[in-house]
Amino acid sequence: MAAEPNQHQSPDAGGQPLQRILMWEGYETLIRDGSKRQTVRYQDPFVPGPAEIVFEKDSGEDVVIGAEVTGVRTVRRDELSEQDAVRDGFESLAQLQAALDRHYPDMPGGSAVDIVAFELARP
Repeated sequence: MAAEPNQHQSPDAGGQPLQRILMWEGYETLIRDGSKRQTVRYQDPFVPGPAEIVFEKDSGEDVVIGAEVTGVRTVRRDELSEQDAVRDGFESLAQLQAALDRHYPDMPGGSAVDIVAFELARP
């Protein structure tokens, strides 16, 4: 059974389902300064279209940034490249792999992952 994209209706999306990309609060600065332009997801599907990036803070506050998913590419985890790591805001593939281990501790090494590219909405 395929997982459904994480979507909800929003008046700002012109009637299109608005995808919620949940992010660890530690990535907020990297996303805001443009260093992180994609996210690697496991069993968390997205499609090109309107989105919002949601940082769930330890304080309980949510910070939301408008965005657009510009592309989704599926690869095996062991096919991720150094270039993928840099676009994801990491200095090396080893750092990206370590982050995947933290975020998805039960994900097998050869699993399919989605590389979700995004752009921040213009104010």
